Amino acid sequence: MKQKMVRTLFCVFAVVSGILLSGCSKKSGDAEPTKDQAAAAKSSTKARETKENIESRSQLGETIQQCDSRYGTPIESKPDNRKYKYEGIEIGVHFKNNKAVLLSYTASLSIFGLEKAAILVSQSCNNAAWSRPVKNVIGGTMWYRSDGGFASYMEPAGEGWLTIHAPDFYIGSKAENSISENIAQYKKYASGGNVGGL
Repeated sequence: MKQKMVRTLFCVFAVVSGILLSGCSKKSGDAEPTKDQAAAAKSSTKARETKENIESRSQLGETIQQCDSRYGTPIESKPDNRKYKYEGIEIGVHFKNNKAVLLSYTASLSIFGLEKAAILVSQSCNNAAWSRPVKNVIGGTMWYRSDGGFASYMEPAGEGWLTIHAPDFYIGSKAENSISENIAQYKKYASGGNVGGL
């Protein structure tokens, strides 16, 4: 019951709230890496491998048919919503006019943490830029997109929860002003500071 309440609060927060990832690689002619550089490179390699493993996740803008084709039969299906289970990750997709406008990912922290969430965020740019990650007031991480979209990641109850919203999610709703608010937040967090990601 408590976990369901926390999940509901997270979903509500994600709806009402409004990445650039930098890689590192060795260039020819570079000196041998230090121990710290080697560890960072190993982490970067792990991130690239993770990206290759999850690149096939649904993307904002895909159709219901594309998502069904990618994951097979949904475990839950409503006219504008699908829920899938893929590689241990529960993926929820909300559609508007047959296009994915909200993606949600939920899994145990052992298979889905902030690193994978950041990769999924970077994959969902739809030709827009992401802000640097920003901690929110309840301990999660937010990213704002230059076109008014946003993403939110939290780790309640031993799970990683990520939602990614396209600006189209808000159009025609009471929260339509969130688009301009998210763009303002993008402008605030895209300049200065650590724009390289995590």
